[in-house]
Amino acid sequence: MFEIVRHHRTKWDASAGAEQPITLVPINRGPLAGKKIFTVGSCFALEIRHELAALGYDTFPKYFEIEFDPTKAMVGKLPERDNINHYSIASVLQEIENIAAPKPIFSREFFYDLSLQDTVTRQLKRFVKSIVSSNQGRFDAKWQDPFRKQVYATELNLLEALSNEISEKIREGARNADLFVITLGMTEVWADRKSGLVVCNSYGARVDEHLCEFVDLSVGDVVRMAGDAIRRIRQLSPRADVVLTVSPVPLQRTAKSESVVTANSLSKAKQRVAAAEVCSQFENVFYFPSFELSRDADFYVQDGRHVARAKVSHIVECFLRWYQGG
Repeated sequence: MFEIVRHHRTKWDASAGAEQPITLVPINRGPLAGKKIFTVGSCFALEIRHELAALGYDTFPKYFEIEFDPTKAMVGKLPERDNINHYSIASVLQEIENIAAPKPIFSREFFYDLSLQDTVTRQLKRFVKSIVSSNQGRFDAKWQDPFRKQVYATELNLLEALSNEISEKIREGARNADLFVITLGMTEVWADRKSGLVVCNSYGARVDEHLCEFVDLSVGDVVRMAGDAIRRIRQLSPRADVVLTVSPVPLQRTAKSESVVTANSLSKAKQRVAAAEVCSQFENVFYFPSFELSRDADFYVQDGRHVARAKVSHIVECFLRWYQGG
């Protein structure tokens, strides 16, 4: 439940059975019609982009424009769904640095060769082939771009070209955006030992600790990385507003030896604290409470993790009224 108000309700209503609405004071940044909106982050950023696009807004990155042969390559669930997600602020920052750098930091030398022959990799290769066969055309996936979700190809040169095309779509959107919406998903990440870069999918979509190292980002890490990302964004598009959100989607699993419920609570808390700190440091950087708006159980589908379609629409309605004013 939310209310658009002139002044926040700052006192808890202790009346029996009283609902506690989230009060939103509009920031009045003007109409978004005709402006370019760039969303990046976890799967909730994808849902926001889809909802805004369905309402007629000009959204980026335009991943649906990427063309490839499904018998030779795979890019998430394209062309059905543009789920090139970035689940952590570390991954978001890397992506922005990748498009801002003189040459891509996602170099072919860091792509994974799935044809390496040992017991583990043979098992993972069969696993990848089963994914590819069930989602796209049937092909022998031999190479993987670990920095994007489920990006595979039969040849290294083909994978490099596809990776560069993804980067170009991100660059095109970032340089022209009037508004960036960054959705923070999780603080648990895996870093590639060779490059030091955070991977989106580890080797063959399964973590291989010989290749990757587990890192649990602190509040300070998130603040620093989000700040670096915003400074990079200012270089690419100086006029753009930035809105930070925390994804309401819980962790599917944790790499730590504790309950996924408590790990998820800590992960969201760290990112929420970091978002508040970052917003206090920069002008025209705002926090929108998508996480808080989704605290009721009826916001989710049966898996208890993903936000129901109608509820995404509700959150986007709140966002538009808050951002545009009333």
